[in-house]
Amino acid sequence: MSDATSSSEEHGINEIGDVRAWLTGFLARPHQDLGREGNVCPFVVPALRAKTLHVESVGYDSAAGWAGIADQMRCQIESYDGRVWPEGKESIASLVTVLRDMPDHHWPLLDEAQRHVKGEAVRRGLMIGQFHPDCPEPSV
Repeated sequence: MSDATSSSEEHGINEIGDVRAWLTGFLARPHQDLGREGNVCPFVVPALRAKTLHVESVGYDSAAGWAGIADQMRCQIESYDGRVWPEGKESIASLVTVLRDMPDHHWPLLDEAQRHVKGEAVRRGLMIGQFHPDCPEPSV
């Protein structure tokens, strides 16, 4: 079930494989702590099958702070909005962006950037989330 497409696969970036493993090994499966039947994220399997789940990897600039991450998020929103998704599958289209080489202690900057960009994404009819092992958000 690893049909997530990647624009960085040719570079051999380990993060892309980690994301694919998370998508198929966690999000696309049931979990006992969920409190309901079904997969953790019910949209992952249909998106993988429809080939509307794209994973990209971008470089992380440790000097840019949360504002630099927010700018990158805005660029990815533009990238997402500029894509042509398969007709009838727009509602399950997703773009997952991996920030390469982001050190663990910078993860809170990702949370801060997401807080600043979330409203902009919502006004465009989009969702934006941030995911990392210490993420304070309780769900995907």
